[in-house]
Amino acid sequence: PSESREARGLPRGAARREPIEVEKTFSFERGKPAMTVRWKITNRGRATARVRFASEVNLSLLASDADDRFFEVPGVTLAEKKLKSTGESLDVTGIDLVDRWSGFRIALRFPKAALWRYPVETVSQSEGGFEATYQGSCLAPVWTLDLEPGKTVERDVSLSFGDA
Repeated sequence: PSESREARGLPRGAARREPIEVEKTFSFERGKPAMTVRWKITNRGRATARVRFASEVNLSLLASDADDRFFEVPGVTLAEKKLKSTGESLDVTGIDLVDRWSGFRIALRFPKAALWRYPVETVSQSEGGFEATYQGSCLAPVWTLDLEPGKTVERDVSLSFGDA
């Protein structure tokens, strides 16, 4: 006889849960202003697991609204590119934070993903009311993965510094 989701303890419409193992490794190359973070994501369960995997990278160039500090996404024209902007770019392989005032760029590269970006802000109360203060920018490549039992998928994000 077939078993209902309720009999297994899952509410109607809930996704089946499978144990997922995540291993994270940092790599640095001597003499290069760069690093790579690699994740190995393994389905340790008995059924295929469809998961959304993302990892946040939080960076700050301090001036959220300055014209000389902004985002660039290779192959994409952003409607709003200031650091305080919020957005999603689909099927991209990277993003740059450009600081023309200081003359450098931070480049993030990764396998094709959706990319979410938004400002990280704190809120405080002042005489004028509540104020949001920019702390940095969150960048999150997001991958949808279909993991068969025992299958491992690797994803990596590289970060490098260069001239603007």
